[in-house]
Amino acid sequence: MFDMKNLTKLKRLDENAPDAMKAFWAFDKAVFTEGTIDVLHKQLMAVAVALTTQCPYCIELHTKAARDAGAADQM
Repeated sequence: MFDMKNLTKLKRLDENAPDAMKAFWAFDKAVFTEGTIDVLHKQLMAVAVALTTQCPYCIELHTKAARDAGAADQM
């Protein structure tokens, strides 16, 4: 069942698959770095992908990140 508290379970992946998770966190950081496409639009694209995959955790996280980057509800 969806509960944002479940994201704390990711620590198990950091412990049990440290190389894979280190690579994932590096990828995540690089993807959302300001560049040719600004962070706001990158986060809006991530929201679109999350809505397509219907991942409630990704929807929640990327919606918040988009709003933090300046997204309005209309966006």
